[in-house]
Amino acid sequence: MAGEEGDSYFSTKKSILLNQAEDAATPIYSLDSEGNPQRREDGSYYTRTKLYIYVDGNPIPADCVPQKQVDAVLKAIDETDFAPESAREREIIDIIAEEAAYYFDGTKSLDDVIGIIQNRADMVVQTSLGRRSP
Repeated sequence: MAGEEGDSYFSTKKSILLNQAEDAATPIYSLDSEGNPQRREDGSYYTRTKLYIYVDGNPIPADCVPQKQVDAVLKAIDETDFAPESAREREIIDIIAEEAAYYFDGTKSLDDVIGIIQNRADMVVQTSLGRRSP
C-alpha cells in the first residue's frame, strides 16, 4: 500500500491488495540475539519504524497502519462501484477490448490500434451528443 517516501499505491489485483493490507497492518518487531521479539518491562513489544504517516506535511514514524484504518480503506474499495455509468462508457470499453485484441494477436500495430480506438470512441461521443463526426 506504500512505496517510496510520498509514493503510495494500491494493487488492482485483489489478492495482492489483501497482502499489501496485511503487511501494512503488521509491525516489524525488534528481535533479540535468538530471533525472539524483544519485550519492554510493561510486556509490550519493541517495534521498528516501518512507515511514515504524514500529518500536515510532517512525517510521523509508525510501526504499522492501524487495523481500523486498513479495514476502512478495504471497505471503501469493496463498496465502490467500478461498473461503467452509461451505455456510452460500456460501448467505449467494448471498443478498447475489441481493438486491443488486434494488437495483442499481432494483427495491428500499437499506433494503429490507438488511432482506431480514438476515432471510434470520438464517433461514439459525437453521436451521443447529437453531432456528426467531421
